[in-house]
Amino acid sequence: MKKIRKNLNGSCYYFPSCLLCISLILLCFGCGGDDEEILEEVVTSEDFVGTWELIRINGKSPKADAQQDIGEGATVHAATEKIVFASDGSLFGEVYLLMSGPVEDIPGWTNVHLEIKIKGAVKGSYVVSASSVEFIYSGDTLSDVLDFKVDFSWNSGGNLDFEREVNQIEEEWEQSVRQQLTQDFGLELDTYTFDLKETILTLKNGDEKVYEKK
Repeated sequence: MKKIRKNLNGSCYYFPSCLLCISLILLCFGCGGDDEEILEEVVTSEDFVGTWELIRINGKSPKADAQQDIGEGATVHAATEKIVFASDGSLFGEVYLLMSGPVEDIPGWTNVHLEIKIKGAVKGSYVVSASSVEFIYSGDTLSDVLDFKVDFSWNSGGNLDFEREVNQIEEEWEQSVRQQLTQDFGLELDTYTFDLKETILTLKNGDEKVYEKK
């Protein structure tokens, strides 16, 4: 009887020990699975390929942000920006702005209404690292990669003084607008930190821009 009791008592210690070992093994396998999931989430340049349209900048719509920059002197009717990332590492960016307002800062120009339509494009390349993406110029100067078209539409309200001066003024204004756009283009070629989640790309470099894949 004593022998049987010893064996029974020993078995009471054996089973809890086995359960402890099994728990540790399962825990180790569980940790390994999490590591594999993290490795699969690494972003590469292939994840950028496609067309991305700006939907927010610093928490506002592109139109609202442009209106804030321009102020109350004009009305922004449309503002868009998009980036196209190609599989060969090249990129193409495009901006469009349509705004209008009265001309009040020139003596004698009463009832004159101006509409400005701006289209701008930039070409370059991009390089993706672990947490940042760099946009690189494809030429030696800004004129090699930037292309702008500025269209002016006038409603003179029958103002004869305006009709005589408009050609010279329009040429001067176009040069001024082109110069300003060159200095402050919507898509600056620089280095950005990024966050990419499925069809939403967030770029940060001073401003925070959120793009949606189309």
